[in-house]
Amino acid sequence: MLRAPLARVQDCYTRATAANSQPRRTAAASTPSGESDSKSEERLGLELAPSDPFQKIVRNEGDEMSKAYSLLIVTAACLILALPAGARADGSYNGPGSSACGAGPFNGLYIGANIGYADADASQTTFGLEIDGDDSSFTGGAQLGYNRQCGNLLFGIETDINAVDLNSQAAYPGPVYTTSSIDWFGTLRGRLGYVHDDRLVVYVTGGLAYADLDHHLYDPTPPGGGPPFSQTDGGLETGWTVGGGIEWLRHANWSLRAEALYVDLGSQNHQYIISQTACGGFVCRSNTDWDDSFWVARLGLNYRFGPEPQAPPLK
Repeated sequence: MLRAPLARVQDCYTRATAANSQPRRTAAASTPSGESDSKSEERLGLELAPSDPFQKIVRNEGDEMSKAYSLLIVTAACLILALPAGARADGSYNGPGSSACGAGPFNGLYIGANIGYADADASQTTFGLEIDGDDSSFTGGAQLGYNRQCGNLLFGIETDINAVDLNSQAAYPGPVYTTSSIDWFGTLRGRLGYVHDDRLVVYVTGGLAYADLDHHLYDPTPPGGGPPFSQTDGGLETGWTVGGGIEWLRHANWSLRAEALYVDLGSQNHQYIISQTACGGFVCRSNTDWDDSFWVARLGLNYRFGPEPQAPPLK
């Protein structure tokens, strides 16, 4: 199946490189007064002799770069000319053994649900001292997406919203207690996949992540013997996510998937101020950097809208 295109590429490449290897005649450069370049260099105080190794390297690199660019252009042209008749400029292929864009069984709008497990890591840094806390939780949610299948390639976009119960706790010496809490999270991601036998797709995914994130700090014995100090900061925080998965067309419009995501919500800085009254006549102030990230591993079930896809013929 590939012999004819490969033969066309080889023949095209051989003829083009043979023509490119012919010696070229170039005219010697001269100055307006008719003097040679070497004499001009002497007048300007340049001390690069024709035998200078650096000068040879510069000239040879120029020749090699020209040859490299020529070979690159020739190779690209030969590959384009060798494409089968079913190949299209947009990258899709409508030849034998493939389906046109928008006609595959994974194509179209879908909705689904997921359930899985999340594992979080939270760190806080104050005056160069870093502490870490972690927590894990079950997670569950729903997703909505759209796929565009072009032969064996799958392009998609998906959004999801998920409930989770993550409370990562740690403590500074003193002690001063910290808690990082996530109640829910969502993502908006692109997907790129490879479809095998119109039943299985392996994909990578990545995009925007967001979550309801709260940071709580509690100092039961602040400096100066004042009353306990407590402060909570939080709200909607954004970050990024990347991951991958595998999806199997189980029956008609239904498909099963397994997916893993890494979510990073970035870094937030909070300032803590204890009043003079509570801090023994002084204003006590500190800044803390909070960093939150977590992994998600989950299973999902999707229902794809549209006509029931036809099963591929048995081989």
